[in-house]
Amino acid sequence: RSRWSALSRDASAPRLSDPAELARRLREAMEAKEEGNRAAGESDWEVASERYLRGLALLRFCPERPSEEQARLEAALTLNQALCDIERGRHDEAVERCGQVLALEP
Repeated sequence: RSRWSALSRDASAPRLSDPAELARRLREAMEAKEEGNRAAGESDWEVASERYLRGLALLRFCPERPSEEQARLEAALTLNQALCDIERGRHDEAVERCGQVLALEP
């Protein structure tokens, strides 16, 4: 709930109440994660990173009620992005991302 509370106070996070739009964003974020996973499997860290960041951008919205699915997907994408950071020698960024996930409370 603290993640949802923070999003609900963030004026830059779009408010979404349309179930079809919510579902579309979640579906596309999952697809971006899967594309990133394929690229990571091929050690293409730049492409993987781009896909994970696209997924995270799709999840930047505030639903009317907290969404555990949204929070779990955000956590997975953020951890996958941290892996890309590690593989590209960006250790400080990876630590920061891991801290963000630890702060999530779905």
